[in-house]
This record gives sequence, structure tokens and C-alpha cells, in this order.
Amino acid sequence: MNLGDIKKIGVIGAGRMGFGIALNFALWGYPVQLNDLNDSLLDLALNRIKGALNIFVEEGLIMRQQADNTTERISFSPDIEKVATTSDFITEAIIEKLED
Repeated sequence: MNLGDIKKIGVIGAGRMGFGIALNFALWGYPVQLNDLNDSLLDLALNRIKGALNIFVEEGLIMRQQADNTTERISFSPDIEKVATTSDFITEAIIEKLED
């Protein structure tokens, strides 16, 4: 697979790492589907994404339009099957729970 073959990216896990991974892919122009267990976790991820983008704008790293475009490239879904079947590339950032 070539990078040019990737049209949509799926990120499984919208927590501390997942939202940042999704944000970075979207900043580079990729449409991203961000998945987590429920809408409240996805809402938290959206708020984190908007907060990070606002900092980037305030620091002069990106323009407001780029921040808005980045947010528009990210969709949110608790349906892991949908994300898995409609993404060309998937990365996961889920919590590791090891049993003792």
C-alpha cells in the first residue's frame, strides 16, 4: 500500500493519545474517523481537539481557517465496525489492561 492509497483513516480510542493521533492526521489533510466506546468520550475528544487547535492558532502556528478545516475532517463514531470497514488505514490507541 502506498500513502496515496489512503483516503480515510480510522483511529480506535479517543483518549489521551487517540485524540492527538486523529488531530495530526487531520492536520495533514486526511479525513479521520475517531472511535471510542460512547458519545461522552467522543465529546471529550472533540473538546480536546478544539482546545489544541485554539492553542496552535493563538501561538501563530496555524491560521484559524486551517484549524476549522482540520476539525471538519474529523468524524466521531462509537460504531467500531463502521470505522473498521470504511477506513483504508487504522491505528489503535486503546487502554492496555493486563490481567495479573
